[in-house]
Amino acid sequence: MPVYDDYSNGVIDKPTFIEVLKLVQSFTWRRFILGLPTNALNKIFMTLYGEMDLSDYVPPSKRLW
Repeated sequence: MPVYDDYSNGVIDKPTFIEVLKLVQSFTWRRFILGLPTNALNKIFMTLYGEMDLSDYVPPSKRLW
């Protein structure tokens, strides 16, 4: 996971890394609960990192906690 690489290389701090993991978990659980197929998740997550603003991983409006 590229986000883990960024965390281990010091690009992001631990609270930001944990927030990203919470967002991913929330997203996948919502899909599971709705019964949506998981076969599209690989494509979603592969392209998502490339579309991120790396200077602001989790904007305040997207924070869960």
